[in-house]
Amino acid sequence: MMSRLALAILVASVDAATAGNGAMPWWQHRRLALPIPVTLVGSQSVDAGTASGFFGGLTSMGFACTAEDITRWRLRRVRVECSRGAEAFRYEGGFPVSYGSVIFDRVHRDGRLLGSADLITHVNTVIDYREGKQDQLAVQSLSADGGSGK
Repeated sequence: MMSRLALAILVASVDAATAGNGAMPWWQHRRLALPIPVTLVGSQSVDAGTASGFFGGLTSMGFACTAEDITRWRLRRVRVECSRGAEAFRYEGGFPVSYGSVIFDRVHRDGRLLGSADLITHVNTVIDYREGKQDQLAVQSLSADGGSGK
């Protein structure tokens, strides 16, 4: 009886200790900073590239994003909150067993859960902005070296 109680207390304390390390900039999160695939899920799944690319794109758009682990009872979940002025997005999701990807199953904009069409538009906006920035950098690079590509 005493060993079960001691085990339950130990499990509860370990779970509480890993429940969250507090909010940090997204790029300091041990998994989100990696180029792991990210999927956003509404009534359908939307591939958003990599976690580092997606949140990097939001950062380029002027959003300040923080991440916080919200692990509970062996479920590895994460919450990312991004804001720019009065506009705010909150992403809540989890990591499959291997941490090889992240799936956000709840995406809110200004407190409202995004439906499929809004979710697709949001992801495409971030991806288009990020790709447009990369194209601009490539053009600037070519211009700087006189178009030689060196």
